[in-house]
Amino acid sequence: MVKKALDRDKEFIDHYRVLCLPTNEEGSKLTIKQIKKAYHDQCLKRHPDKRPDDPKATSDFQRLKSSFEILRDVSSRAAFDARLRSIREEALRASLRDAKRRKLASDLKNRERAARKEKMAEFQARNSKKTTFAPAPGPKPPPPPPSTPPPQPSPSSGCSLDLLLLLCLCMCLLQLHLDLCRHRPSAKRK
Repeated sequence: MVKKALDRDKEFIDHYRVLCLPTNEEGSKLTIKQIKKAYHDQCLKRHPDKRPDDPKATSDFQRLKSSFEILRDVSSRAAFDARLRSIREEALRASLRDAKRRKLASDLKNRERAARKEKMAEFQARNSKKTTFAPAPGPKPPPPPPSTPPPQPSPSSGCSLDLLLLLCLCMCLLQLHLDLCRHRPSAKRK
């Protein structure tokens, strides 16, 4: 987390990391002798004469030297440690805020899921009850007029006799169905 916070601050250079030293509280507890030893070890590895093919070798070595100068001086090292500590604390606060936000989002999602389940249960309970419809009060409607026989097709109408017979049969079935529904007691609907 601290590394991400350090990477976000482009101008900030972690001088302990440049010297390949521990960067946490352990780094602030290092002695000048340990810092000098790490600097000399890194100088042997990263000197521009040791890496003639690397175009960034000189700037890397200069950064190594400036980091050593800062960590060697007591007052600049104390200021650097304070800055590093504040960055670490800010990263910790940010992670706690992020964890709190994730928890809030998770809680909200769970509440929404529970509300959806509750609505679905209410809907299913409401639809599972069998509702009965009572007949409307008042006089009975008049019976339908007697069915009239279908008109006879004329030979010039272009309709086939089979189609007309089918239509007649459908009308008779419909009339029979209506008569049965009228004389039947009220039906229970789902």
